[in-house]
Amino acid sequence: MAPKHSDAGRVPARGITSAHGRNGFGSHPILPEASGPRQETLTDGQQQAFDLLAPTFRGETPRARCVLTGFAGTGKTFLTARLIELALTIPGALGERGDFGKWKVPPAVVITTPTHKAARQLERALAGYKLHRVRVATLHSALGLRPVRNEAVETFQPDPQANQLIGDGTVLVVLDESSMISAELAGLLEGVMPPGAALVAIGDPAQLQPVGDSTLCPLFEAPICAHLSEVVRHAGPILELATATRELGSGRPPFVSAAGDQSAVVAHKGFATWQRAALKACINASREGDTDGSRVLCWTNAAADRFNGILHAAIYGRDAAPWVVGQPVVSVGAIPGPDGLPIVSSTCEMELADVCPEEGSIEGDELQAVREVLLGKRKTKAGEQIPAWQWWAIEARISGNPWRTASFRVLALEQLPSWRKANNIIAAAAREHKEVGNEGAAKDLWRLFWRRKDSFATISPVWAMTVHKAQGSTFRQVFLHPDVGRNPDPASLNQLTYVGITRASHALHVVADRPAAITGLAPLVEVAA
Repeated sequence: MAPKHSDAGRVPARGITSAHGRNGFGSHPILPEASGPRQETLTDGQQQAFDLLAPTFRGETPRARCVLTGFAGTGKTFLTARLIELALTIPGALGERGDFGKWKVPPAVVITTPTHKAARQLERALAGYKLHRVRVATLHSALGLRPVRNEAVETFQPDPQANQLIGDGTVLVVLDESSMISAELAGLLEGVMPPGAALVAIGDPAQLQPVGDSTLCPLFEAPICAHLSEVVRHAGPILELATATRELGSGRPPFVSAAGDQSAVVAHKGFATWQRAALKACINASREGDTDGSRVLCWTNAAADRFNGILHAAIYGRDAAPWVVGQPVVSVGAIPGPDGLPIVSSTCEMELADVCPEEGSIEGDELQAVREVLLGKRKTKAGEQIPAWQWWAIEARISGNPWRTASFRVLALEQLPSWRKANNIIAAAAREHKEVGNEGAAKDLWRLFWRRKDSFATISPVWAMTVHKAQGSTFRQVFLHPDVGRNPDPASLNQLTYVGITRASHALHVVADRPAAITGLAPLVEVAA
């Protein structure tokens, strides 16, 4: 691809330092870095991409729409760091903060990712290239999104009253991990972009699309496109297996053990040995406070929940409460506050600082329809009361921002079915009122429905999660759950496997294949040994 502009000379890397900082919980160094030597100079392909995008990163191309794509190992992060270094020459690039970290003057250069985890990891990677002052925001916070409810449907829209990062003074917006962005969210971003601002999307087109949106993010269709195709990272077995998987496009290669100087693929003989190794690694990581040391990645939430349950008993004891002080957890989406505004605007890792069991009633329990669905008509007529709801009042420290805390409630797991049943009956009553023309009563019931929904947050332990939720993250050891191989669609299996493999920086643990054991297997592809 011929560059449209050229910068004189090849760009060398600035002084390199370790990107190991403290993890979000302030206890142990993180190493989500890829293993092997760090790149120091741009390749020919990277230089072409740099030359093409450099004018936009210097603020010289107002209204430009650009995209930088590349597969695992092609050096996107290194090139991104060099380009962001250029962007810091834009006047007011970093902005100015006032008291309590609030923006006094928003930054002219806004760097965003879809999740808190991806934001923190990009910051650490940039710090490894001596870009220590760069701060990365989630796209939700940069847009100042707040929930908008229309009956049972919840969407997020920019709030004009929120402290938005993107505004009249914005010159450049950089969005990393763009494959995780839905078409709806991309549209919201375009909608708040000031007329003269440029937008650069960065991502891996081989990664998974957002759940519920099977189309590639429209930001990948930008008119100015730079693509990195040459794998430049060391040819370790993890990267070679990832590359072989991606190039197949369907199914995956069989899993075999392979060891290199800096990384390894470990193929366990069976599920039992794989699970024992996964439990041991996660227990050790828990004891060391290193939440990025080991993770288990699954296709389904059910597989992740089963592993987390076994691990929780192993760490805290069989009779331990489900939530324990010091436990690392991750929110499942945003956590709403009492007024419906998000306390945490997207998926976020936290450490539990205080956990207190509580019980009581919830607004709406007094409605006869709710009482009947939970107690039955006979008990309702007899005047019996709904048993008290039980929950955990939790205060948690936000990963990567230890002075920021969040307070919320988590309903007892065994009561979730009853809680959902009660909420569904309120929604049904709202629809019935609307059908007969009683709009006022319907709106009141919908407001009650959402107040009840906002009463509780959903969290889960960090150690096992779906591959989808792990996108944008890197871990020292990844244990890829064999349920990934049970996905019946060869194309989805291929993407899940590719993304799961590329989350590992130093060791990938899998279950070795037996002949014809897993559908969708492609012919054997050799990996480095």
